[in-house]
Formats: sequence, C-alpha cells, structure tokens
Amino acid sequence: MKKTNVFGFFSLVTAMLLVGSLTSYVHAQQTTNGFTIETYTKGTPITFAGMDQINEPLKNQCISDSHYGNVDLCKAGDQIKDIGTVGDMRAVYSRFPHENSDGTKYFMLRDETDYRHIIYNRADNSVYKIVSEFPNQESNELRWDYSGNYPNRLYYVSGCRFNQYDISTGVSQLVHDFSKDYDSCASILTDVEGDSSADSRYWVWMVMWPYDGTDFNVRSFIAYDKQTNTVVSQLTVDDYIKLGGKYDFYDANGNHAMPRPNMVEVAPSGKKVVLNFDMAWGGAVNANNWQYY
Repeated sequence: MKKTNVFGFFSLVTAMLLVGSLTSYVHAQQTTNGFTIETYTKGTPITFAGMDQINEPLKNQCISDSHYGNVDLCKAGDQIKDIGTVGDMRAVYSRFPHENSDGTKYFMLRDETDYRHIIYNRADNSVYKIVSEFPNQESNELRWDYSGNYPNRLYYVSGCRFNQYDISTGVSQLVHDFSKDYDSCASILTDVEGDSSADSRYWVWMVMWPYDGTDFNVRSFIAYDKQTNTVVSQLTVDDYIKLGGKYDFYDANGNHAMPRPNMVEVAPSGKKVVLNFDMAWGGAVNANNWQYY
C-alpha cells in the first residue's frame, strides 16, 4: 500500500499546564438557547454551570433541567426488561452520534458483565437487536456510517482490523487489515472518543506496538481514506524526531515510541488530524516534557 507522509495534515493540540492551587474566580457568563458561554483567562480554573439539584427520575419519568434548555432527562427502565437487568444502559460518549443517518435507530452500551451494545428503534425506543455477532465493548469504537447511503452500517475496530457490520443481516466484513502494513501491529485505536470525518471517508488512528508489560505504546499516527483504501498520511517516530520532537523513548520491548495522546480524531472536513493530549495535573507528568509537545 502506498503511504504518503503529509506532515501538514497533522495539527497537534496540547493541553495547558495548571500550576498552583485552584482559587475562586468570577466568570462573565451569557446564555443563549441553552448554551452557556464563559470568558476564560489562561491559568484560572473553569467553572461551568452544573445540573439543577434534582432527584433521579422514576422509571419512564422525564424531567427538565434549566441549564440545558428544552432537553429532558429521562429514565426508560422498562425498555431493557427483555434483555435482562444486569448493568446500566448508557451512551458511550457524547462526542460522536449514537443515532444512525436516517434517524431510525440508535445504540447504547450495557455496562458490566458482558458489555454489549444494544440497538434501539428511535420511534418507540424498543429494542431492535442486541449486537452479539462479535465482541463489542467501548474499545471496539462502534460508529455509524454518516454518508447517508448506509443507515444500517456500523464500523468497528478489532485489533488491527477495521470492519463494517450490517445491523439488518448481522454480517461483518473486513474493510482493511493494518497488520499487513505495519508488522507487529497490536491494535489501531482513537482511544474510544475520536471520530471519522462527517462523510465517514477519512479515519485517524494510533497504530500501537504490542504490550510491553506496562502499556501499549504509539508506533505511528495514520490517516486512512476509506474510499481509496489507502493510508494518505502518517507520522512515525522518525518523522516526529525530524520535525523537532524530543520526547522519544524505547519501551520495554525495545520499540521506538512516541508520546501517547488521550485520543486522536479527524476534523469533520477530513482535512486535519487532531491529537488531544492530557492536561498535566500536579505530579502526574514532568512539566519539562510538555514543552516538547
């Protein structure tokens, strides 16, 4: 497969260092259509408006919260009675759509025990199916096809394999196996939160080295074009060093690795890659290293 190093495709996003203790600070706020906007000065803590002091809803009860406009908080406990009561049902993250492109289905994750995704009918919140044909946890990073052409299609990763799954037939198909491109590939991942471009064409992942006894380390950042089935951009350790990166190391297995972000994703346009690094809290990291990012 042809791989092109297009370094301009990558945009590194680094977190601020929070130095010193948190002190009270008054923010100028304005609220429009349920969204609260606050001015912010670097180095000061952020305090967002929280939820009203409300009790947990009863089963099938919906209650409104003043901070979120007309959005209701509902508890529809009876909708999962036919799949058992073990574990809580929840959205994985709010950073990507849980509803399919034609608005007829959405998925939730059942925690504990078996960690299964459950697909619901949007019209009445009834259970459409339990995804049981393959292991499907948070780490499988299920995403709908956003193009509008395949409302029944979900994508997921498994190890170094990128797959697609038809919810109506239960059939999975391999889209691309990145172990063919990267020897000793342990997995590809966004680290759960990341998402594809708005048309599901471009995808970004970290290619991980095998477990070294402590962690999985980053071998490469890649941008993949599903339409042409090619890696259109990559950032390897050697590339990173050539570009001025100074925080490089060898893991316990002797693999040359890079700093690992909290998550990676591609912009909705597909034109930029974003590497989101963690904030530095207290002694969690050596602050001297962060200047290299």
